[in-house]
Amino acid sequence: MDKNIINNVNYREVQQFRQIWIWFLIVLIAGITWYGFFQQIIFRRPFGSNPAPDLVMWIIWIVVGIGFPLLFHATRLIVEVREDGVYIRFFPLHYRFHRIPFAELKSYEVRNYSPIKEYGGWGIRYGVKGKAYMENEY
Repeated sequence: MDKNIINNVNYREVQQFRQIWIWFLIVLIAGITWYGFFQQIIFRRPFGSNPAPDLVMWIIWIVVGIGFPLLFHATRLIVEVREDGVYIRFFPLHYRFHRIPFAELKSYEVRNYSPIKEYGGWGIRYGVKGKAYMENEY
């Protein structure tokens, strides 16, 4: 990355999926997949009353048991305020930053708000008051 671009960042925020309830669901889903994989592939016992073929079980294990948790671990929303606008990147789905020039913004302000009441949560949200990019305060 160009050193001049890094120096022009006035504000940077990185959000990740680190909420316990989300990781509980991810681990639960991946854990069931791992259990089924071990039952059918390692111990040679069919998993369920209508077991999938071994090849399908391998694919499910790789995608859901390994890929799904890795994707959520790597996913992050990066918001930067630079001299020429706001830059947004949702890694790994977007490889480049999307720039929103200040001239295209209707308004912007620093204020206290209730993310749940006003927008239904954190991250990129649409609410009655418009679109917002919000950080989850731990």
